[in-house]
Amino acid sequence: QFYGGNLCVLSLKDGSVRDLVPSMRHGIFGRFDLSFDARKVVFDWKADPDSGFRIYEVGTDGSGLRQLTFPPADEPRRIEKYRHRSLVSWAGKPVTYKHFTDDLHPCYLPDGGIAFVSTRCEHGILCDGPDLFTVTVIYRMDADGGHIEKLSNSALSESTPSLTNDGCLLYTRWEYVDKGARVAKVVWTMNPDGGRPQELYG
Repeated sequence: QFYGGNLCVLSLKDGSVRDLVPSMRHGIFGRFDLSFDARKVVFDWKADPDSGFRIYEVGTDGSGLRQLTFPPADEPRRIEKYRHRSLVSWAGKPVTYKHFTDDLHPCYLPDGGIAFVSTRCEHGILCDGPDLFTVTVIYRMDADGGHIEKLSNSALSESTPSLTNDGCLLYTRWEYVDKGARVAKVVWTMNPDGGRPQELYG
């Protein structure tokens, strides 16, 4: 992982670029979503290798930065449960996947809440017998980060929720049964309350 970067605002008038949250330039920014009134941005961010991804919100003018998700109260127990296992990175160097809880891919909902994906479920990836990795499934929370609720219950990773024109959640779901790796991510939809999950194209 490479740290450093920012969410930026591009001026279409003069081509200038402004960092939206300069105080966070040392971390990793993930996906972001613009509020319906275009006054706020919600995003996921990881400060360093010794912490998980969390969800934040900031005004499009750079004001009002606030953290919306935090590590679960039992985060140390969760990490210990998986007994840090040493792995090898793509570069061949040993790394440790520490099983921090990650909250990712936020998306504003029509009722004012926010959908996102998280490893809070502690589900092991279906084909990973030793449970080295955990999947992400769909969650939602209130605008202030309260009342976090799990909307899906998959043993396969779900990601990148976004909103359809009729207010449903559109997301990708890892489906590898009888499918090659190139077509493993299929598009699903669900109601914003988690009801009626279905593959979009059938």
